[in-house]
Amino acid sequence: MMQRTLVNRMFRRSTRSRLTTTTTRLTECLKLDVPDAAVLLNAIATQYEKLDRMLFEYVDNALDAAAAVNANEESIDRERRTIINVDIDHSRRNVWIRDNGVGFDEEQLMRVVTSVGSSNKRDNPQMNGRFGFGMQCFRGAAESMSVFSRANMSDTFLPDRATQVRESTIALRVERDSAHLPGPFRMSDQKAARLRATLDDAKERGILDSTEGYLLPENSLTGTAVVLENIDSLWWSNLSLSSLAKEIESHFEVLLANRGIEIIVSERGESENATRKKTCKSFDYGKVPGTRIERTIAIGDGEHVRVDLVVGGTTVPGRKVRFFQNGRRVNEVAQIRSFARSSPSKGFLWDHPGVCGFVEIAGTSSALEPVLTRTDFARTRGRERVYRALSEMEDEIEGILNDSLRSQADDSLSELEDVLAGALRGVERDRRRRHRHGRNIVDDSDPIVEVRRETAVVDGVTYESLKSRPKTESSADEIRKRETPGGRSAGFGIQFVRAPSIVASIDSGNDDDSGGGDGSGNDVAVSALRSFRTGSDTFCINVDHPHFTQRLRRDRAGRLLFDARLCAYLATEVATQYHTTQARLQQVEDDNTGGASVSTPSEAELFHALNSSANELEAKLFTKVSGLTRRIRARDRFKNADSQLFENVPIADGASA
Repeated sequence: MMQRTLVNRMFRRSTRSRLTTTTTRLTECLKLDVPDAAVLLNAIATQYEKLDRMLFEYVDNALDAAAAVNANEESIDRERRTIINVDIDHSRRNVWIRDNGVGFDEEQLMRVVTSVGSSNKRDNPQMNGRFGFGMQCFRGAAESMSVFSRANMSDTFLPDRATQVRESTIALRVERDSAHLPGPFRMSDQKAARLRATLDDAKERGILDSTEGYLLPENSLTGTAVVLENIDSLWWSNLSLSSLAKEIESHFEVLLANRGIEIIVSERGESENATRKKTCKSFDYGKVPGTRIERTIAIGDGEHVRVDLVVGGTTVPGRKVRFFQNGRRVNEVAQIRSFARSSPSKGFLWDHPGVCGFVEIAGTSSALEPVLTRTDFARTRGRERVYRALSEMEDEIEGILNDSLRSQADDSLSELEDVLAGALRGVERDRRRRHRHGRNIVDDSDPIVEVRRETAVVDGVTYESLKSRPKTESSADEIRKRETPGGRSAGFGIQFVRAPSIVASIDSGNDDDSGGGDGSGNDVAVSALRSFRTGSDTFCINVDHPHFTQRLRRDRAGRLLFDARLCAYLATEVATQYHTTQARLQQVEDDNTGGASVSTPSEAELFHALNSSANELEAKLFTKVSGLTRRIRARDRFKNADSQLFENVPIADGASA
């Protein structure tokens, strides 16, 4: 018995020993071994799909450096203006990003370049760093990156300022395909000869100032300059001053509203004297037509959501509703997959061309944590609270949007009304030219028939005009007329009308026979007339009639589209009323003259005349409607009159870009 117990104890000890050894070996096997870090970093950098997005990482770093200055209570420059210069050099395929921030000392510069995956900005709500990869993103497009930085001026006695600047500036160069990282060196060091050559070349080409403090904006004592060198031609082909400035204004839109931040983009072409520049500006939503929604929503834990939207029918290019964090764009709200799944509208309202603005997350910590690709947010409690707050706003947004689209639809229909009248006038003129020597036809200087907008009641149905819009003599729907001996008008006006009572009856599902139907519901829809002529010789078209609405189309923004199908319908309706009016006037004339002066046309002749007029009117109308559609789209596309793409700036040798 004792021997068995002893054996059991020995077995348990042996088992524990083997388990401990195995665990130790497993732990050792899990140690990450990266033989060539450059290969791994280059592969990660391929996640960047646009050169603009890579450049934003360095502008981000410059803005964070400015935030560090302002956050330092002991800094004498705490309230100084932040200046960031982005210089595009087409001849060298280089891009410079320079700032007047705090700069780096040797230890800090080595850490930001070599420490990948860690960032001391992660817990700072004023800074944007999170993954610690921003400095390495150049690998996706450029051959190398050089960094020049100055954290303070040397206090050592030196003969002149130029020597002092070189002694105080440190620099290093990172090659994309090399795992070796030389430096950092002081610019006075002999090993920094290649880096000095880079600066001298930029100075000779006017990219940098030629004075002693040429490296940094406005001769700042501190700051950092980064240059991405020899960018691949495939990436470079899509880079320009206008495109980059536009993206910067969109990406840093919230930060640019701060008057203490200035970002200037410059571009130097193949010719050294061809230089342009643009100062990036914030976007003013107050100038966009529509309903402004400005709201701050608390979501708990010291976090709040700032919402600034303009809802209406105006499309603002590049300003769909976007998420911002710490003043930087994350992505369009509708493109965030997790939000689209949770949104009652599945993100459609936030993606509507008639809705623009931004949603900024602010607070003492980050409520939303974007993933590296910025296509989504990590699943957190803060994310759910933000999504819930935005979802609760969708009913309000939808109501404003629908009201705006209805108003826009009336405006578009009124313009179509003018176009239709103009086309009809053209048909009448052509007819007069063909019958210049016929009876009762006068020249083109006849008076004009003006449309009197008024409510009409026909067969118990009330028809209302779209809106009370005054007509002038230059209005397109004032058509010419001809006078008969009896003094009756041969022309008529065009007016679009609605039958609200009929529409309300249909929408409510009313099945009584108050609309003249048989109680089935469907008959109520057709109880109103498609078109009719009033006693004042105004030709009215019912835009609420199903035959009209079925031929209306809308684009993705909800704007009305007028196509050939609608043109054919309108041409047929107008031609029918037109020939009916002509026959009535001929009958009046015959009565006044004591009998018919010409032979009565046969049914075939009448049909031929009607068909000919319809075809002629349709052709003229379609041409005019195509132009109307283009005008409507151009009108509904917001243009910022204060926007200026760039300024032409002649640069002399040695002058600043």
